[in-house]
Amino acid sequence: MITKQLLEEELYEPIKNLFTSQGYVVKAEVKGCDVTAIKDGELVIIELKRGMSIKLLSQCVDRQKIGNSVYCGIFRPKKDNLKDISIILQKLGLGLIVVDVVKNHKKAEIIVEPGINKKITSVSRRKHIIREAESRTIDCNCGGATRKKIMTAYRELSLSIACYLENNGPSSPASIKKAGIDSLKTSSILNKNFYGWFLHESRGVYGISDKGKNALENYTELTKFYREVYGKNI
Repeated sequence: MITKQLLEEELYEPIKNLFTSQGYVVKAEVKGCDVTAIKDGELVIIELKRGMSIKLLSQCVDRQKIGNSVYCGIFRPKKDNLKDISIILQKLGLGLIVVDVVKNHKKAEIIVEPGINKKITSVSRRKHIIREAESRTIDCNCGGATRKKIMTAYRELSLSIACYLENNGPSSPASIKKAGIDSLKTSSILNKNFYGWFLHESRGVYGISDKGKNALENYTELTKFYREVYGKNI
């Protein structure tokens, strides 16, 4: 049953669990897509809303340009009108996932299987989405969440560099590369210093700024992961 307290972002975890159990790698908030699930080159996209709407249908039809399969993800409606909704979605080639809420337990169920989209029209956009999803180490975002900073692959790489500098002190891009971090992207990130997390200590040598140190404390899950990678205990 839908209650006013339920938020769109609460759909994410049960839907993620559903696809993870099938062997998909699931990431949230990837270049405008609420949820992406990737397995063996197949891209599944799920757009989330508390209930069915024209806006949700419009979003999902747009995602058919890039995804092999596209689902609408909603809470199970109060009125038993899933049959009518299913007929419309089948005509559009879209799938439907509903999330049931019983007390504090949420479970996702596929009601309508989507059509398999064999005609991808936005190939470049699809490549960008897959590359972004696969470049993220940890899924720190929550699908459907609003007014929250999204952990992009660029932000994550910047954070990993900050963790390296915290542990090893001022370093050159070449030194950072030895830790397995992409040297070309590292040089660009350090030079642009988009977030203000780095200091130019001397020619070709960079350190971490106070703002960068604060960022490490704000993104605790990723910071813990990279501190362990670079050998620093919290």
